[in-house]
Order: sequence, then C-alpha cells, then structure tokens
Amino acid sequence: MSHNGTNIAERISGVLRDWGLLDKIFAVSLDNASANTTAMLALKPMLGGYIGHDVDPLDYTKKIYHVVHQRCACHIIILIVKSGLKRLKPYIEVF
Repeated sequence: MSHNGTNIAERISGVLRDWGLLDKIFAVSLDNASANTTAMLALKPMLGGYIGHDVDPLDYTKKIYHVVHQRCACHIIILIVKSGLKRLKPYIEVF
C-alpha cells in the first residue's frame, strides 16, 4: 500500500468506523509528513461529528472543522537533534 494521504485517511477511517469511533475523535497525533497533512484534510469532515464545525465567515459555503491535527512533538525533537548532529559531524568524526 502506498503511503499517500488518501490511503492513510482510508485506513484510519476504516479502523475508526469498524470500532464505532468516527464521532468520538477530536484530535489526531501524526508526524509532519505531507501525506499526513493530506490525510487530515480528508479525515476532518469525517471526524467532525464530535465537536462539529463552523461556517467560514469569509465564504459561507465552506465549513471549518475543529478536529485538531496535533503534530508529534517527539518527531519534531528528533528532527532538531538530527539537524544538530549533522552540524557537529565534522567535530565528532575526529575522534
């Protein structure tokens, strides 16, 4: 299975549907991959049943869903550490 946003959203929504949880979710924690951002765009309307939605005040035909896409702090910390280690690599390799 390809790790694109559509497939991720279908898999997550399928599991949530099987367990009867589609209307009980208000936040999802995923890493920062662009496919996860795409998946959340597809999932927000499906998961909007718990908190609901508002109408966009600038465009009354659009809905604003309040499901939170919480980006994983651990993943962000790993990216920061990797970046720091990359900068230190010339100094570390001497030893």
